Amino acid sequence: MTSIISSGNTLANTPSKGSRIQHKGYPPRVPVSKHRSKCECRSAAGTKSFTRREERVVQYTLSSKYLHSKGSYGLLASATAFVLPDLHSKRRGQVSYVSGRGLQVSGSLEIFKSPDEVHAWSRRLQCAGKTIALVPTMGYLHDGHLSLVRAARQVADIVVVSIYVNPTQFGPGEDLDVYPRDLEGDIAKLTPLCDAVYLPESLYDSSEEGGLDHETWVQVERMQRGLCGASRDGHFRGVATIVTKLLNIVDPTHIIMGKKDYQQYLLIRRMVRDLNFYVEVVGVPLMRHQDGLAMSSRNARLTPEERQNACWISRSLRMAKEMVEEGVMDARQIKDIVTENITNNGGRVDYVEVVDMKTLQAVDTVAAYSETLVAVAAHFGSVRLIDNIELGQAPAET
Repeated sequence: MTSIISSGNTLANTPSKGSRIQHKGYPPRVPVSKHRSKCECRSAAGTKSFTRREERVVQYTLSSKYLHSKGSYGLLASATAFVLPDLHSKRRGQVSYVSGRGLQVSGSLEIFKSPDEVHAWSRRLQCAGKTIALVPTMGYLHDGHLSLVRAARQVADIVVVSIYVNPTQFGPGEDLDVYPRDLEGDIAKLTPLCDAVYLPESLYDSSEEGGLDHETWVQVERMQRGLCGASRDGHFRGVATIVTKLLNIVDPTHIIMGKKDYQQYLLIRRMVRDLNFYVEVVGVPLMRHQDGLAMSSRNARLTPEERQNACWISRSLRMAKEMVEEGVMDARQIKDIVTENITNNGGRVDYVEVVDMKTLQAVDTVAAYSETLVAVAAHFGSVRLIDNIELGQAPAET
């Protein structure tokens, strides 16, 4: 069961995806078929065909100079060069057309810091019939994150990545202050892959004393227990609350979650179901480095020796899968082997559990369950890493 804990008496309803609000003061948006790969821009300088990627950029900057005619946008101008007007104050570049040079796109990534701006932008796009995928991250992006962005592009017209190191999912003594950050590098990686980045400075009000003046929290009561929830008190309360806020602000049609943190992935699915969010949760398999280590922003804090030893997490998980394939079905035996390998190679185990993939409840015998997962959390030095391996078929997306 998902609960919302608040000192207030009311909870505002999120507008349904089915609603279509007319926003006054903005140029009209015209839905574009998903299946049309090209459209045209006509002027006295000639006719220019451009791709769907470029089409999206033009649609974002649609102005009164354009009209819709038989699936194309016609320019009512006679100049041989023009610049489309910038509708968004946070835009990092502009789109221009110069005769003989075609469509020139420079810095076309949308950058938002205000929740009101990104929400209004999202609603305008949805009124135009666009689908929007949100990829929530805490930054310091690696190839695992980028695989989420690419997966988002496969399911939606527009891709938004949020970068926010959420303080409420870190407990006392955890690594909030030393969590790696590289905003400039993140933007460079995202520019060719997504349409917008949401960079909130803070998503919680501050009190006069300097603490958080925030009293409403979302808790997925059963799913947050066990595994990481057992040793990180309040962690998943922070996760569920920040994802709820991002869903309300960005208002996407899809949210993309990695399965490296399998508990977090299932928790968000359950929260979306329980609270009737009109959003589809898409899970993406974790990615590994060539040495087998699961990709994580925290890997950057490992020393070379710790990095080498940490590879024993994935090696132990592969051994667990091989044991099951060879007929070992006792969960305790599987857990003992994984724990022993990690401990003997410099790791400090937080947990090793064999769980049902749909409920995360511990199982005693793998044979009794067709869908099981071995989940691990272990410390190498001061760095806490998580990993998992599926022993059966993953649950169907709901």
